[in-house]
Amino acid sequence: MDHFDNVGNKIGIGDEVLVLVPKTDASYRKAVVKDFRNEWQRDDYFHCEVLVEYWDGRVYCDTKWCYQKKGDKLSFTKKLTKAWRSNSDIILFQENILNQYK
Repeated sequence: MDHFDNVGNKIGIGDEVLVLVPKTDASYRKAVVKDFRNEWQRDDYFHCEVLVEYWDGRVYCDTKWCYQKKGDKLSFTKKLTKAWRSNSDIILFQENILNQYK
């Protein structure tokens, strides 16, 4: 079954999307689609829940700063957060939309 975003773009697993931040009306976060569930149809529109994975933009070190010493080999990782969101809160990310405002 095909899945679509809020404005009718086809979305699939692995696509980069913009997800509406809860309790806002125009703020979005970038995420990646991981899965779909609970599909239903109403008024010629297919609704579903989409599992999205956000990157919070920070990197986390394996050693707290107060224990770091010169010469230490440090390792950094991203923190990924997953959430189920309605496809009505999602828009397919297109780079050219952002580039027009640079």
